[in-house]
Amino acid sequence: MISYNLEPADYLTYQLFMASKSKQIRTKRRRNWLLIPCIYIIFAALAFYFGKQKNIALVFSILAGSWLIIYPFYTRWIYKDKFKKAIIKNNKEIFGKVISLKIDGDKFIINDTINKKTNLLSEITVIQEISSHFFVKLSKGSSIIIPKQDSTKIKEVNTFIFELSKSSRIKVSKELDWKWR
Repeated sequence: MISYNLEPADYLTYQLFMASKSKQIRTKRRRNWLLIPCIYIIFAALAFYFGKQKNIALVFSILAGSWLIIYPFYTRWIYKDKFKKAIIKNNKEIFGKVISLKIDGDKFIINDTINKKTNLLSEITVIQEISSHFFVKLSKGSSIIIPKQDSTKIKEVNTFIFELSKSSRIKVSKELDWKWR
């Protein structure tokens, strides 16, 4: 059995991790990163070739280059900010409360101050590890966030995850070098 507290930063890390794994979000970010500069380049070409306006063409070219450089930083900040606001708005009742997880035969029990849930180990679809957290995905679509907090509890958390992995026969997917980009 392990016990821990969840903070807004834990939920934010989870949301950013899931967003980085979403094909739809990656495609949208890549498309927007390339689409705007293409439009600027078209305007630059039109200004240069048809309007004979070299200065305007240069401005549009600089805008295109600037967008390619700045947009990745901008989207990182925008996604992080939007997720942070949504997390604080929708989950404030759980922050700072003790959550405990326990394996009991072919079940595991999630107990927080609001709810007590019992799930079958067979409902676990994925166990993912990043440098700061473990994420346990369930077949119902929900996930369990387990922070690796301080060094005194890391051994306890690792032991629990090993037992959970062994009992559920799900291998831990490690992405220890993951960062929000």
